[in-house]
Amino acid sequence: MILASAAQPSSPSLWPATIALISAVLVAGIGILYNLVVGRRDRRRNLYSDAYRSAMAWREMVYRVRRRSEGQEAELLNRFHALQEEISYNEGWIKAECPPLGRAYCDLVAAVKAAAAPGIKQGWAEPIRPVGEHARDDDDHPDVSAASESFLKDVRDHLSPWPWKRIGLRRRDRKRRDDREKQEAIRGAV
Repeated sequence: MILASAAQPSSPSLWPATIALISAVLVAGIGILYNLVVGRRDRRRNLYSDAYRSAMAWREMVYRVRRRSEGQEAELLNRFHALQEEISYNEGWIKAECPPLGRAYCDLVAAVKAAAAPGIKQGWAEPIRPVGEHARDDDDHPDVSAASESFLKDVRDHLSPWPWKRIGLRRRDRKRRDDREKQEAIRGAV
């Protein structure tokens, strides 16, 4: 009898403790995994929002150049340089995180710079405006809403937990690259 009870692999009183231990390990593992996923998504969201802010700040430079004060030229040039550093950093980092989203960010930056360039050039050519003067009727206001919406849609799809959203981002990226290659081929043939 003593040998028979010793040969039993475990006693019934250990099962509840074993189940509780396994449950605690599973819950802890799921919690750690959840926190890792959420932390990664939050880190990416912060990166993309900072990148978006940098691109939109370039657009804002149109208004800063127009409303500059006497002797503020060097400060504005330093701001342009700082913005370009931020944009370059974000381009590289986003391309490393997600190449399709990196290309979408480059498209956004190109659109913002193209839309802002005439206003910036005009602002530098004009004399300094009096303090408090608001926008004039003939002022150019860069519209980048289409490029902005396109980038933000790509960000939302990239951050989505649904795989079909990320697949949609990759398809749009492939189409944009194909369209770009066709345009370059047409330009090269001309």
